[in-house]
Amino acid sequence: MPELPTVEAIEYRRELPTGTTKPCVFLCESPTGDTEEYVTKMRHGVRQFGLAYECIAFHLAVHFGIDCPPAALVRLSLDLAVAQKQDPALCDRIIRSVGLNFGSAFLPGYATWLPSRRVSAGFRKQAAEIIAFDALVDNADRRIDKPNLLTGPLRTVVIDHELIFSFLRLVGNAGPWFQRLHFLLRHPLYEGLKGQELNLAGFHERLAALTDETIDDICLSVPAEFDLEQRDRISDYLKTVRSEADTFIRGIEEVLR
Repeated sequence: MPELPTVEAIEYRRELPTGTTKPCVFLCESPTGDTEEYVTKMRHGVRQFGLAYECIAFHLAVHFGIDCPPAALVRLSLDLAVAQKQDPALCDRIIRSVGLNFGSAFLPGYATWLPSRRVSAGFRKQAAEIIAFDALVDNADRRIDKPNLLTGPLRTVVIDHELIFSFLRLVGNAGPWFQRLHFLLRHPLYEGLKGQELNLAGFHERLAALTDETIDDICLSVPAEFDLEQRDRISDYLKTVRSEADTFIRGIEEVLR
């Protein structure tokens, strides 16, 4: 499994107007000298384990063929923080986040998915796989009022996964995974897929092919700075769903019937 590349933030560009974690766009430089803008979630101010979950979600999305922006580990420096001294709050955020952070390549020309947008026949297979992906990672945070989907000229991409694995935040016994699938009723793609014939054969195959080794590698790939405490529970959960792949797919189909 390829590791996330590490890039150096060399210039602050702007703070995005949306997002509770106030992500910022930095111009970043790769080890080969190439530069690109990354939407960066900084460790300071992000929810606990949020950056770890972003890393895991990215690797799982790649495995399942779910479109998402290219990701990287963005290294912030003290020098970059000092360069923002005219904005004390921003300077403080960067100082508290010096080191590795999570970044997604900025995609110009992309806009948030509108609730009124129709799920076209050509997009239906991808939309069904996005719902299956959110079911797998227990992502109730992608909902009608917060789509966390970006649409562009050629594709629709998923973003913002710092609140996946919601079962880890439940008080008491979370119960089996199949009892929680009804959060999909609030998914931004639900109405466009409800009652439609779904094609989840490819997702099913990739789920069955998600080996123990791949799951462990994904969980172990999270940088130590992101402080993932629930690594074993996440790994065990993914292995359980994988072992019940047939039931998992039937559960999604039942919700969308």
